[in-house]
Amino acid sequence: MKQIGIYGYTRNKGIAILMEQPHPGRGGRHRRTQSYGQRQPYFNLSPRQALARAVWDVRSIYRQDGLYTPQIRRNLQQVIKQNKLLWSGTFDKVGNTR
Repeated sequence: MKQIGIYGYTRNKGIAILMEQPHPGRGGRHRRTQSYGQRQPYFNLSPRQALARAVWDVRSIYRQDGLYTPQIRRNLQQVIKQNKLLWSGTFDKVGNTR
């Protein structure tokens, strides 16, 4: 597996949110994400920037579909929180002294 700038990170160790993706088939929200099939890889971004972009992308898709609810918002916040806990220090702002 490729790493995304975090030592020891691989795709199978990542925190994710379940999105609709019919199989077999076409369409589905997951296929609309920028990172699906690595159409627009995040490898040139910092881990913090990549996480922010992925969360923004998912939020935008749910908003476009009129499905951005408080539950989706909480789930995305949980994805951020779990990533910060699992990969401690990786998502800190540069220059942050906390």
